[in-house]
Amino acid sequence: MSGVRRSSWLWRSAVAAPLAKGVLCGVVGVAALALSLSNDGHEALLGTLLFSSSFALMGASAGYLAAAFLVGGTGPGWVGAGALLDGMLTFVIVLALIWVGLISGLEVAGGYEAALGPLAIAIAIAVIWMAALIPVAAVSVRTRRSSR
Repeated sequence: MSGVRRSSWLWRSAVAAPLAKGVLCGVVGVAALALSLSNDGHEALLGTLLFSSSFALMGASAGYLAAAFLVGGTGPGWVGAGALLDGMLTFVIVLALIWVGLISGLEVAGGYEAALGPLAIAIAIAVIWMAALIPVAAVSVRTRRSSR
């Protein structure tokens, strides 16, 4: 990685961004699993949804941790693969956030008219989530350009 030094703030933030997203997905996944197992029979559908989404979140956590490992690699192929993995996981998480925001907006309004509060919160979180992809993409582009 002659284009980006390992001691630079860009490289450190490119490794820290997927690492932080992975830890956050893991914490939310474990919390969703614990909440789904502590539900009694009254909220069966919510428990089932939390149980299935907890495994998806823990899988995304493992993917983000793998992306952080790949971005920390030495060659441009490793960095590119890590950036691609981080980008794909970010795309899936953003789509899920917007879907949950839309569904929650309809649930809050009680079916009469859509509430935009949950959707706006989900879009704000999605924008922050996508902004964390910028250092990874910048390191990937700099590494590829410097290897030519």
